[in-house]
Amino acid sequence: DQPRCVIVNHNLRKESTNEARRVEQMARRLGLDPIVCSLDLRKRKSGTKVSQRLARQARLSALLSTCLERDLKVLLTGHTLNDQLETFVMRTMRASGVRGLAGIAPVSFMSFQDAGRENVKIRTVFDWQLDDSDAVTCGANEVCILRPLLDGVEKRNTIAYCEENKLEFVTDPSNTSPKYTRNVIRHHFNTLGALHMASPPSGGSSDESTAGSCVLPSDIQLVHSKALQVSRAHFSHLRRMLCDTVQKCVVSPESPSEPSIMEGIREREYRVDVSKLMSEYPRLLVEDMLLELIHAMAKEKKKRKPRMKSIAKLCDMLLKGKSCVVHNVHCYPIPKTKKKVYSFKLLP
Repeated sequence: DQPRCVIVNHNLRKESTNEARRVEQMARRLGLDPIVCSLDLRKRKSGTKVSQRLARQARLSALLSTCLERDLKVLLTGHTLNDQLETFVMRTMRASGVRGLAGIAPVSFMSFQDAGRENVKIRTVFDWQLDDSDAVTCGANEVCILRPLLDGVEKRNTIAYCEENKLEFVTDPSNTSPKYTRNVIRHHFNTLGALHMASPPSGGSSDESTAGSCVLPSDIQLVHSKALQVSRAHFSHLRRMLCDTVQKCVVSPESPSEPSIMEGIREREYRVDVSKLMSEYPRLLVEDMLLELIHAMAKEKKKRKPRMKSIAKLCDMLLKGKSCVVHNVHCYPIPKTKKKVYSFKLLP
């Protein structure tokens, strides 16, 4: 089949229609079958300011609808290392957790949350999850997003490739507008320039080049790579904790007295060995594991993760042998286990 190219025109600038036509023509010259999705965000939200978040939601909805209607299961995007480092800086500024500091995932799956096809759900898969067959399986109503340029390919590499091969491209002027946080970060850290700046700019001393707490992009890349290593190790450890202390409440014919070991958090009820969990693992890791478990159980009904304050309260209740409800999950001690084993049951 002829490869296809999906072009999204947000219609937020008067030049965007002509730019979309130019990209469509370029795609045809490259042997691609272009599909143009034209949005009208200003008409949908008349009298209100169109935010980047709204534009992103509409863009994802258009991309997902287009792929599902044409039975396209894989979508490739052009995110580069620049996008990764900008995302890392933004999430650091917002005090993101371990998962957030891992940045953009190389693989993700998107699907609609409702029949209205407006709310898109994103399921991310990081590199340490790629060996998990459950994580990388694309569902019937999902579209897989691959980001092949994310690891090691810089924006300047893509521009140089286009110039060397005489390939025309279009630059969106809104990518340099100081109205948006990402663009301010691009300018401040020079992520659209050379990412491996080894020496200070001409005429400036080393002290001057780092004035104003400006970290060189090469340092950002180093810090992000360390954060990625920490994230990988952290979630690998959480996975081992889950396998060691959590069991599905499913009785198999081979061993009717024993629930099978968890292979993927998709069930409505689990048994948690609270005694082992609390005695063998640090409190912070326990809270992170319970956060992931409860979020995975309730994610069909609850879009956001439970608050850490609620998880901390849950840990306190587990230590006291008491029951509680967190994020629509009822956690209560199982009789005859001396409150050592708890049932985590998703409420209807």
